[in-house]
Amino acid sequence: MIVNNKMKSLGIDIGGTNIKYGVIDTNNKLVFSKFIDAEIKSGKDSVIEKLKSIICNCKRNYDISYVGVGIAGLVDKNRGIVLSSPNLPDWNNVHLKNKLEELGLPVILDNDANCFILGEYIAGAGQGYKDILGITIGTGIGGGIIVHGKLYNGKNNYAGEFGHTKVVPNGRLCNCGQKGCIEAYASGFAVTKIAQEKYGAHNLKCKRMTPKILYELAQNGDKIAQKIYKQAFYYLGISMSNLINIFNPEAIIFGGGMSKMGDFMLKQVEKIAMEHSFKPSAKNVEFKLAKLGDNAGIVGAGNLHYQAVAL
Repeated sequence: MIVNNKMKSLGIDIGGTNIKYGVIDTNNKLVFSKFIDAEIKSGKDSVIEKLKSIICNCKRNYDISYVGVGIAGLVDKNRGIVLSSPNLPDWNNVHLKNKLEELGLPVILDNDANCFILGEYIAGAGQGYKDILGITIGTGIGGGIIVHGKLYNGKNNYAGEFGHTKVVPNGRLCNCGQKGCIEAYASGFAVTKIAQEKYGAHNLKCKRMTPKILYELAQNGDKIAQKIYKQAFYYLGISMSNLINIFNPEAIIFGGGMSKMGDFMLKQVEKIAMEHSFKPSAKNVEFKLAKLGDNAGIVGAGNLHYQAVAL
């Protein structure tokens, strides 16, 4: 039976482990949401079939008007092509929009960080603002920009790649191939790698090292863990000061796995950023944690169409 109280959208957030999706009504309320295993190792064709199955099932049960999809990596938004994705190794130049539109619904693609900040702007920590930045800190570091209430994509739709702004000239090698990116110092992948270097690869503490385990060590007084995070947050604060000077935002909203450290991260980053920002640009800027958690990307993806119509 189709549930039909106003037309709805389907938001899909494709991650390296899970596919998160949900049906959103015109009041931006999640009517239904679910996580499933992405089974990335099965290959892109298998994942695309999963996406089609999700769309068919939701279309069968809800009056879906369109589909929005967020995915980590480089997305050609205009043509609906996934150019590459760090989470999906065999996804190169995948015409995902065309493949999914075979099911009869219009589909819009965008970067997952853009979907994150759009979701938070519409229904989370970004409500009430017009000019905000979103920073996602997980395995990598991503970003999204809202200017005057609209997503800012830039000329080629690649605006917001904050993870590849430089904080150390000729510094640590980043996964993008360049050196000194903030992602090489403050991402989940980076702090784990630095921890393995500091403790020694064969140290028992490194056998199953993760950012969460490193955080727990820091909270329990481990000096090495505390020093690693102090450095990471210092560089992240420097990076944020640069963004404040450029964008003069009302708020910066942090999401992703490492944001779950809460004030342990937020207060240190805010302190450094404010110390190094141009004072007029930094006046009244707020540092906030995301409110929607894993649903931010779903809500944002589900609103991509309305952003496109508004533009």
